[in-house]
Amino acid sequence: MPVSTQKLQEGIKAARGFASADISSNVDSTVFHDVSGFREVAAIASCAALAAAGTLTLTLLQASDAAGTGKKVLGTARVATTDLVATSVLANIVSEAVAAMDHANGFTFVGARVKASAAVAGEVVLMLSGARYNPQSQYVAA
Repeated sequence: MPVSTQKLQEGIKAARGFASADISSNVDSTVFHDVSGFREVAAIASCAALAAAGTLTLTLLQASDAAGTGKKVLGTARVATTDLVATSVLANIVSEAVAAMDHANGFTFVGARVKASAAVAGEVVLMLSGARYNPQSQYVAA
């Protein structure tokens, strides 16, 4: 495999999903990011320590604009469960999808929904990659 001289920052654009003080019930992105110029998007969710067997659920959402108009589930929810014997563990989870987006009906924006099994702080970061048209200008920080 050839060695690439491409820097990580030239191949991935990070976009802030959201941070919340309490994710014990479903918390959705308040801003959705346009991914029409990218081939892939991954959401990375993390939360504060959870008790043994605690869960963190991450679901990607698609919408027709940055405000989340018409938001609906994209792909399948991912669930992370902490170790059954641990007393407190940070939970992290990754979900990715673009191919399943409803482009035909104008859904080109992505956000996320996250939920934890307890009242803890949590956050989501979106990682966009595979710029389709003009990589250098598309990877400017959001």
